[in-house]
Amino acid sequence: MAKPTITMDLRDVYVQKTKIKNPYNILDLANGRAFAADGTDITDSLVISLKKVDFRNVGDYECTMSVMDIQGNLAINYLMVHVVPAHRLKNVFQSIFPFKKSER
Repeated sequence: MAKPTITMDLRDVYVQKTKIKNPYNILDLANGRAFAADGTDITDSLVISLKKVDFRNVGDYECTMSVMDIQGNLAINYLMVHVVPAHRLKNVFQSIFPFKKSER
């Protein structure tokens, strides 16, 4: 049987360090999507494990994304959550999304 698939726009998600527990929707930030083998969108069944992510401490954390279709077929994928201090986050976004001087 064919497995479902998990897609995402970003495999590396950068977020600001914070004291708030689970402050970000990582699936939305990565634009995570899931599809059954027949192409049916099953994104609502997509889950991400953030157990290892400590948003209070700067670091790189691997997260597991998983989805199961109605036949019980499982797909697993991974992404990295990079928790960075606020001043570094600005630099990260400028390197990913550089602006021309006229757009600043």
